[in-house]
Amino acid sequence: MNLNRKLYYYLIIYLFIFFAVSCRTEKTDSLSGSGSIEVNEIHIASIVPGRIEKISVDEGDSFVKEETLVVIKGDEIQADLDAAGAGLEAAGRNIELAEANFKNAKSELRRGKELFLAGSITQQNLESLQTRYNVTLSQWEASRAGAKQIKAVLSKANTRFKETVLKANRNGTVLTRNYEEGEVVMPGAPILTAADLSRVFIKIYIPERELPRIRLGQKAEVKADGMNEISPGTVTHISDRAEFTPKNVQTADARSRLVFAVKISLDNPKKILKPGMPADVKISAAE
Repeated sequence: MNLNRKLYYYLIIYLFIFFAVSCRTEKTDSLSGSGSIEVNEIHIASIVPGRIEKISVDEGDSFVKEETLVVIKGDEIQADLDAAGAGLEAAGRNIELAEANFKNAKSELRRGKELFLAGSITQQNLESLQTRYNVTLSQWEASRAGAKQIKAVLSKANTRFKETVLKANRNGTVLTRNYEEGEVVMPGAPILTAADLSRVFIKIYIPERELPRIRLGQKAEVKADGMNEISPGTVTHISDRAEFTPKNVQTADARSRLVFAVKISLDNPKKILKPGMPADVKISAAE
């Protein structure tokens, strides 16, 4: 009887220790989740309408900053550019002529005032000189204002013409080619969709109760399906708002839970990780 009682006590103690260790392990254990590799997409689009003359890259091609990717046929814009240039030259000649007339009228008015004081010309003659001065001044100012307007038109046409050549503003890789050469595109239509595959991210969803154990800057391990290599990542964003688990989660019970999105960013220098690849994430939970 005493032996059985001792065994009973030992069992109670064992269960207590096991429970305490289990709780501690659960508290310090890592958090895990699954998601798909994502990238920040870059849409290569023109701000001017036109027919595509050339696309120098295809899907899967890599490109570097300042590389020409697309050329839009810009004959109409070139015509506007030529017309504005010719107009500016004519405006320059008009300014020179108006300035010469104004300087001449100014000189004659100054001389006329001297002659009027000497009694050599009448008040009417002086007023005529003043009127000519005012007219030539207005013509000079108008010619300069007209030249400014033409310069603005020329600048706009030049900017539009530059936009017919689409260059990369960063290194990247073409994900999709949405148009072909010869097709007409409207302003803002994405001709190419690209991304910088050297930097990717993945989102997982953490239950509300686990959120206090996640911190910005925490290290994570990411393993894509079918790959043995584990990629190191870092928690770079934690959602401020709770949401229901996304619908692609398998069970209805899981979909009804409130979760927070956690973004893990990771370097991908070899570009092995591709957008859409399923992956598992393990985060060492904060104490």
